[in-house]
Amino acid sequence: MNLQPLFDTPILEQAYIDRDYSGFGNDVWLIRAANERVVVRVSARSGDGGAFWRGLAILFGIDSLDMNALAAISDAVNSIGVFHAPHVLRTGRIDERNYAVTELMPGRHVDSFDDVSEAMAQAFGQRLAHAHEVVLRHCGSPASNLTYRVSEFHRRAANVIEWLCAEYPPATEESAAIAAKCAADLRALASPDAAALILVDSGGSQYLWDDDGPTAVVDTEACAFAPAALELIQIELDNGERFATALRRGYESVRPLPDLADVRTPYRCLLTVLEVNGAMPLADAMAAPIWF
Repeated sequence: MNLQPLFDTPILEQAYIDRDYSGFGNDVWLIRAANERVVVRVSARSGDGGAFWRGLAILFGIDSLDMNALAAISDAVNSIGVFHAPHVLRTGRIDERNYAVTELMPGRHVDSFDDVSEAMAQAFGQRLAHAHEVVLRHCGSPASNLTYRVSEFHRRAANVIEWLCAEYPPATEESAAIAAKCAADLRALASPDAAALILVDSGGSQYLWDDDGPTAVVDTEACAFAPAALELIQIELDNGERFATALRRGYESVRPLPDLADVRTPYRCLLTVLEVNGAMPLADAMAAPIWF
């Protein structure tokens, strides 16, 4: 890939970050130019983005193709003061694709939370708890004009479940029935008390790490203002006992873990029809272990 049009000085080294899993959101290169060392990112999304990106666009106003949006998201993350996000230095367009040139952050990549130690997971839990302490009263995206009161979240989430099930019909009648019930349950639930800045698809690969925990969050396109419980339930749904136990220990050293009992099932349904963890049968999501 010729990335030279994004640079005023010659590129001296260019290395593609090849990850050992599918479904990642961006193609990423490490670049050493004559006067800087930076990262170049471009959305790896194909077609209309499928259930995940289409659903997030409706629910939060997120557009993963807008590289200019990364600057607003990074500013929001950094303003919270818990996780560090790379500053966007500039954007550019090559062959009809939008690229972002960002600062290079310290730390190493992992493929999932399974690849971090218990000490690192506990440190992550502490950071997550501090981030969730920053109380917000609206939902949406830091980079979008779509904002609405947190009291509207459950109604909008129910609408998204129904829309996604119409666009991407569940494979079985059982799944369709689960989705319909969860949408109805969301409309009947009490409104969330508050929102926080969360990463909807939170996973180990979105962060850089050292032995003391996360050094930066780098895949930020799916950051949104939403109930903190949604992020915790996503992490619970996609991880095992070892990581979840260490995270919980770190989280509860800062603040009590929210009571997830009333929202667990409908939020798991929302995350599953959004395909946050890929294609997962709804019945499997409902039966997944409870760690929090």
